[in-house]
Amino acid sequence: MEDDLIIRIQEESAEIKKLIAQARNEEAITRLLDFGSGFSFMKRSIQNDATRLSSRYYQYVEEKTQGIISEENREIKLNKIKRDILDYLDKTVDRFIPNTENIDHSSLSEEEKNEIKFYRDIEQKKKENPNYDIVFQGNRISKSFKNNVHFKLENIDITLKLGEITGITGKNAAGKTTLLNIIAGSLRMDSGTFSYPHLTLEKSSWQHIKNQIAYIPATLKPWHGRLKDTLHFHTALKGLKGKENREQVDWILHRLQIAKYKDYFWHEISSGYQMRFALAKALVWNPKLLIMDEPLAFLDIEAQFNFLQDLKKISKNPTYSLSIVLSSQHIHAIEEVCSQLYFFVDGDLKFRGSLSDLADPSSNQMYEFSVRENRDKTIEILAQAMWIESHQITGRTFQIETENYVTSDMVLDQLKRNLLTITYFRDITNSGKKLF
Repeated sequence: MEDDLIIRIQEESAEIKKLIAQARNEEAITRLLDFGSGFSFMKRSIQNDATRLSSRYYQYVEEKTQGIISEENREIKLNKIKRDILDYLDKTVDRFIPNTENIDHSSLSEEEKNEIKFYRDIEQKKKENPNYDIVFQGNRISKSFKNNVHFKLENIDITLKLGEITGITGKNAAGKTTLLNIIAGSLRMDSGTFSYPHLTLEKSSWQHIKNQIAYIPATLKPWHGRLKDTLHFHTALKGLKGKENREQVDWILHRLQIAKYKDYFWHEISSGYQMRFALAKALVWNPKLLIMDEPLAFLDIEAQFNFLQDLKKISKNPTYSLSIVLSSQHIHAIEEVCSQLYFFVDGDLKFRGSLSDLADPSSNQMYEFSVRENRDKTIEILAQAMWIESHQITGRTFQIETENYVTSDMVLDQLKRNLLTITYFRDITNSGKKLF
């Protein structure tokens, strides 16, 4: 455990320093908050110091935007923040290097000593229990509805683990939400078995299990009152009170870059920020299983990317690792961050595995593209290419299957030579998108 911790501290510290040197300040702040939260098991002040540095940086950004500080003072203030970040990193690294066994335990409170012991106990439990990281285990799960004879979820096996993101994808009415509700325990299945190994390490009561599961539905209900007050109230309901409540809410607001909106009301922020606040509400109390139904539905492409990257980093937090399962039709967006994908059609599981499992060197190539010109002209041009095996059209988007030797350049050249204006192009040969 000590060696792993030392390596992680060194690598993360070096990454943040590199981002600062490259003037990628916002990325550095985000990684800094993750870095700090990784030590909250031992000394919460390390996380709080990271939050304060983040607060100082975004206060500087606000003052710069409003023209409150002169150009000369801007540089001085920014450099001071950067130096303080570097000092913070060096002090934190020095605290744990060369060996975590050399920590001065006399300087720690009883609570902090207990947290160290708790962390080491976890590592021991992982060695002793092969199912320790399994949050949900479902076998041969089946579900049908009397009012929909065409749909049946049948014999689904699914395993969710700490530190992993699982994507549930497929078209509308494919069974995605049905499966999520079964995993969440809010829908009874017809047959099959399921268990929550990691969630029942201490107690096996259903209330204890539910208290470790966070669920974000596809349609968000409006919050009442100021956003920060709702977060504090919900965090208190989960058992975090007083100073710990304030510190956790402050950290999640900065980590998801929504602190500047904390005094707003629900109707005053965009749907993208509403989803971020919903995520903050779900994560602030450190659940072990996060379930999200179509979280990307109302986000633009950039917001989708940032949202998913945050999920990927948060899921692998070494202290508060959790399992994330989400449904989405945006398979091209989620497949890059998912450890495993499940693709459904009318309740039937058509594919289960990782992105690498889709790769088949002997299979045909598949490409997807959109052009400005009309469909008939595009179909006529595609017909001239003898290496195209088949094509299908959805709206203005074409999906073509070609012979194995055909490259992206060959397809693009065919389109450009015929003066087609390409607005979107993607190789989906090894993507889950080809399953649609």
